[in-house]
Amino acid sequence: MVAVFTGCCIYGAVRGDDGVDNYLNLSPGLLHMVGSKDTYSIVFHKQVWRLFSCIFLHASLIHTMWNLFVQMSLGWMLETGVGIVEGMEMVVRRPWGWQRTALLYWCSGVTGALLGCVAAPEVDSVGASAALMGLVGARIAGLMITWTRMPVSMRYVEGFQYLFWCIFIFCFGLGNQTVDNWGHLGGLVAGLLAGGAVFTEDENAGLDPDEVTCCQRAIPKFCVGALLALNATCITYLCTVTVDAKDPTALEY
Repeated sequence: MVAVFTGCCIYGAVRGDDGVDNYLNLSPGLLHMVGSKDTYSIVFHKQVWRLFSCIFLHASLIHTMWNLFVQMSLGWMLETGVGIVEGMEMVVRRPWGWQRTALLYWCSGVTGALLGCVAAPEVDSVGASAALMGLVGARIAGLMITWTRMPVSMRYVEGFQYLFWCIFIFCFGLGNQTVDNWGHLGGLVAGLLAGGAVFTEDENAGLDPDEVTCCQRAIPKFCVGALLALNATCITYLCTVTVDAKDPTALEY
């Protein structure tokens, strides 16, 4: 992300058309050119790659640094299982590993971008916030599933931590023309569903097969099915979009 942002700054400066200002803020025109989430381009020009490229792009240096900070802190705890309480995190939660963490990250980012296209098609957004909300959602799912065997103090520490991140990330999108809070919501829901599936399977693996109830067996399948259904619904909905001939930017459903 740092490399992409640096490349955008250099490209914008070389072009000499105010693509980047003295405070390292990138212009909306430059962000659109290099791959921001633009519903019109995705639907009518078939530029599906924007659903992925927008996750790498950030509007400013501060935007980049904050997203990297949240990503490294939450992603590290989810990937390795090591948290702020030494030794405790490994007891209550198994590490996901980099493969499942990366899958969760990208799935949440793309789901958030799709929901943003449906609910806020006028917003031309960039940022990894939807993917970060997926990490938050997965850890909330883990907290809910391991709630009964966690120390009371740790419940409140983690609960307030995730509440803070949700409020902070959603507030960051208020009044910002390049940040889409609908994308944040989509990423959060994707993380909750993915986390619910993985953590429930881990819980079931630690039990005697005869003690696993039908409900416990069904939860992972339900979560995966709901996540696939959410993405399929967004894609189907976008396929029904029409465009006003008088105004090519006016999307109609």
